[in-house]
Amino acid sequence: EVDFVILAGDLFHTRAIDALSLNQAVAGLELLQRAGIPCLAVEGNHERSYYNEYIGWMDFLSIRELLILLNPEFEEGKPQLAPFSRRTGSFHDPVPGVRVHGLAYSGSSTHAAIANYADALAELENGDIEYTIFMAHAGVEGVLADQAGGLSHRQLTVLKPYVDYLALG
Repeated sequence: EVDFVILAGDLFHTRAIDALSLNQAVAGLELLQRAGIPCLAVEGNHERSYYNEYIGWMDFLSIRELLILLNPEFEEGKPQLAPFSRRTGSFHDPVPGVRVHGLAYSGSSTHAAIANYADALAELENGDIEYTIFMAHAGVEGVLADQAGGLSHRQLTVLKPYVDYLALG
């Protein structure tokens, strides 16, 4: 009785995956697809394409329509929030009344991207949306002892007026 699945990046542990890993991911996503359960996802740092390649693994899975890959287009640093359509968009409404927003891995500029996303959310018309999920490939400062670069609670609070659930990966 699952309505949808969210995947906050790093479906794979490395960019250079082997055929068996890709096959296992495709098989799992096909199970969801056959059951009519959408998988909404953002790209993590491990799925990004190499500098000389056009698409990464999440793009590949999106092209195959095995997942809905969310990420806004940015113009002058400002996210352009738009519903997902075919291959692009920053949000999707998987069930009536629920909206899921997505932000791909942004590296050291994640805190600025989230602040700008919060500003864009303040201007977005929500209509009949009762519950909003924000999904990003980012970590929280101090959660993993051996990891640096996480976002502070202060940096994340800009989303609080607009988001009911924060899904980080």
